[in-house]
Amino acid sequence: MNDPYEISSGEKRPESLARKGSFITGLLWTMVAVLAGTNTILSIAGYQIIASVFGGLAIVVLITLLVRHLKGRRK
Repeated sequence: MNDPYEISSGEKRPESLARKGSFITGLLWTMVAVLAGTNTILSIAGYQIIASVFGGLAIVVLITLLVRHLKGRRK
């Protein structure tokens, strides 16, 4: 019996691509967490200029994650 609520694009991605993408995504999320944490610690310690660099890098990585997500939706 077919599931009427199943949504599929008809083509499935190879397993190797899915794993590679999830590894990179996990790595990027880890970078965001480390950069944001470093930004917070340095801001509290009073090093605002250095903290801003880490905050800016965290934003760049977040934008990279957003672009990867939107690109993946098109395929």
